[in-house]
Amino acid sequence: MILDLSDESTPHELLHALTRGFQTRSIRPRSLAEFRALLAKAAAPPQEIHFTGWGEFRAQCPVGARELRALIGEHRERHPEAIVTYTDSPTEIRTTIDLSGVTSGRDLHRLLKRELDFPDMYGMNWDAFWDAITGLVQLPAAIRFVGWRHLETTVPRDARMLRRILDEYLARTAGDPEQPTVSYEE
Repeated sequence: MILDLSDESTPHELLHALTRGFQTRSIRPRSLAEFRALLAKAAAPPQEIHFTGWGEFRAQCPVGARELRALIGEHRERHPEAIVTYTDSPTEIRTTIDLSGVTSGRDLHRLLKRELDFPDMYGMNWDAFWDAITGLVQLPAAIRFVGWRHLETTVPRDARMLRRILDEYLARTAGDPEQPTVSYEE
């Protein structure tokens, strides 16, 4: 999961970004303490959390930055295997997207939206995916898809589309020093 904090400058905006990123809209926490309790009870907590725009956020909202570090510290105590990064740019991130829980095309788009930090307006279709990766977000330096065989078996058309679009994107950005690497693993 990638969360861009560069546009957040208050604890309230941080809470909104966390709620959006962790998809807790059905339960709307009113404070970071309430969010902390939700995260502690999460049945399937995120294994990877990457915060971008960290330097700008820390400068604009030092209180929120300290509270976020404490919240994530508690999360890492409960889940020491969790990977957490604080960086200024997605091009410094290497992320793994686990496809093993995907059972439909809609599930896949929800997962891509969350893991690649697509905006709320993401249309959950392949045209919107292309628009997102070519103009709305900056992709991480490396994207590793695990559970690829499961995806090909469960939603073969969507697996082909995802790979075709990423192959086209990589062909168009060949030679770009910020071009991501993409791998597909069983």
